[in-house]
This record gives sequence, structure tokens and C-alpha cells, in this order.
Amino acid sequence: MTTKFKTPKLSLCILNMIMKRIRNSERKRNLVSVPKAGVNQECDSSPEEKLPQDMKSEKSQDANLLAFDAENLTYKVIQTNRKSSLPGEKKLNLKKLKREIVAAGSETHLKNKSKLKGTVSLEMMKEELKQLEDLPLTKWEMDLMSARLPYSFFDTPCEQLAQNLLGKILVRKLENGTILKGRIVETESYLGTIDKASHTYQYRVSPRNLPMYMPPGTIYVYFTYGMYHCFNLSSQEAESRVQIRSVEPLIGLEYMELLLNTQEKEGQKEKEMVENIQNYKTQDLCNHPSKICTAFNIEKDEFNEKLITQSTELWIEKDSKPKSLIILSLPNLEINPKANPMHGKRCRYFISGSPFLSQNYQSDEKFNS
Repeated sequence: MTTKFKTPKLSLCILNMIMKRIRNSERKRNLVSVPKAGVNQECDSSPEEKLPQDMKSEKSQDANLLAFDAENLTYKVIQTNRKSSLPGEKKLNLKKLKREIVAAGSETHLKNKSKLKGTVSLEMMKEELKQLEDLPLTKWEMDLMSARLPYSFFDTPCEQLAQNLLGKILVRKLENGTILKGRIVETESYLGTIDKASHTYQYRVSPRNLPMYMPPGTIYVYFTYGMYHCFNLSSQEAESRVQIRSVEPLIGLEYMELLLNTQEKEGQKEKEMVENIQNYKTQDLCNHPSKICTAFNIEKDEFNEKLITQSTELWIEKDSKPKSLIILSLPNLEINPKANPMHGKRCRYFISGSPFLSQNYQSDEKFNS
């Protein structure tokens, strides 16, 4: 039966419910087809007796379709709400009927869909994402970060920040709850646009060095020489940074050694143990910028461009038992003095007498000269 009727604009939920009812009724009607003049003669008399009085007269113009339920021995009515002009034994064109119903309700569905999108504001989404990112701290975490240095500590000139960081404690809380700690014993300041060793020399800007232009205390992790990561912090001046060069391991030494003996799988972010396991001396665990990133598991994807004062996984705190320090300085030894306009400028700072430095400066000819 080909039917064309106007259907009110309905939501897809109601449309699906209507189609489900029509499919069930059509399936049951096909079990026993009922002619327009009355009940099929092949049916026995017991079901006929259960036919309602208002359905026994089929002489009316109403095109109600009767379906016999053989399981319950009853008749059910499928109302088409219009007069039928075709024989009752023909099947409904369900595919065409569904297309007409969906077309009738599609416009209202699209309007409702756009309204729902409009009610979700960008600020609301940002707030929800922030709540997921910054989970409430437990009492243990609050006690653990009680000595964390504030933003004002990093909001200082680059050379001063490099010296102030000496003797402070670098803390890393791993995903499994392991705590790693180490005392910073060597730093180096990069003075921005006037420093040829700086990534922002002569106001260079790239996606790589953007953290150097961000607020003080922004973490800057970059990849160098195709194999090393280095850990830096931005300072008060724009385009300047301080590099953490050496750390004295304090807590989690065995875990640091384990991380130093891991490597990333090719084409994957997962790590695996290296074939040749090495045993590290304590003074060799974190005596290089790249070793610090590996031993403390400081990854670029996780920490780059984030404020160290807001991170719950990586921060710097004051030493609970501070000692008097003798701080020495010397020029950058990795840049050709003739090519560096800052030749003679002392930008590298370290704690005198520490055995955890990146090199033995006391015996270095350049240092003695």
C-alpha cells in the first residue's frame, strides 16, 4: 500500500518509536491477512468470537487494518487515520513510509540540535576541562608541595635567578607515586637577544623557543643534537632562560638509574630497557642536562610551556636544611669566544667543591686562565 500523509514535525526519538510500532504491527498482520469484508474463512470460530463489537462491522469506510495474534488468539488494529483505497491484503511500503516520516521530522531535529550546541559556551567547556586537569589535592600532596617556590621567586632577572636556583631542590612526582629529588648544583643563564648562545639571539622567534617569551617560571624543554633533551626555565626578562645543568641526587637514586637504562621504542612513545645495562655512580646520575631529563623523566610533551609553579608533577622547593654555599661563575665554554659578542661574560654558575658538576672546573685550563 502506498500511503502519503502529513506527519507533524517530531523528534527522532518519537519517530523511531512510531516506526518500531509500525514494524511490529506489520509483522503480526502478515501472520493472518484480514480481508476488507471480514475475517478470513480459514480461521476457526474461536478467534472470531473474541473480535470486538466495533470491529465486526467492516462495511465502514474506515481503513483500519486487522492483524490476528495467533499466540494470544486476539485481533489488533492498525489505524491509518485515513480511508483506504487499496485492498487490505497488500503490504505497506515501509521503506517509503520511513523516508517520509524522517523527512518530516528532520527540520525540527536540526533546529533542536543547533539549540543544544548553542547552550554550551566556550567558557563552560574550559572550566570543565580545567577541573579534569587540576584535580583536588590530597593532604599528602599538599604536605609534599608545602615548600614549593612561588611565582615571585622566578620573577627575577636571568642572572640572579640562575644563582638563586643553586642549592634548591628539584622534585618530580611520577605517575605511579614515586618521588624523585635532587639538589641543583649547576646552572647557566642565556641572556636573550644579545647572547649568541641563546635561542632568541637577535629576536629570533620559532615554535621551539616560544616558552622563552612566556611568563617567568615557564618550563622550556627542547631537543638538541638529535638525541638529548634539556630542561630550562624562563626568567623575568623576555627572551631569557636558565638551564639546569647538574643535580645532586637525593631521593629515588635506584629509580633514576632504572630510567637512565631505558629508551623509547622506534616510532612509539613507550619505553623499553636497553640491551646493555649500565651501573652509574651517584655523581654520574644527573651530571648533564640530558641526564636530568632522563633520570627525572621530564618529557617535552608533558611539561613544555607549563608553569612550574602550577605543576603537581614537577616543581622546585627550598631546602629544608640549607647550607652556606660558595658560588663560582665562568663564561660559557661551548661558544667560540671570538664569535660571541658576550665574550668574557660569566653566565655559568656552580657550587664550589661539589662532586656532581658536569665537569671538573677546578682543573680546567679555561677556568684557571
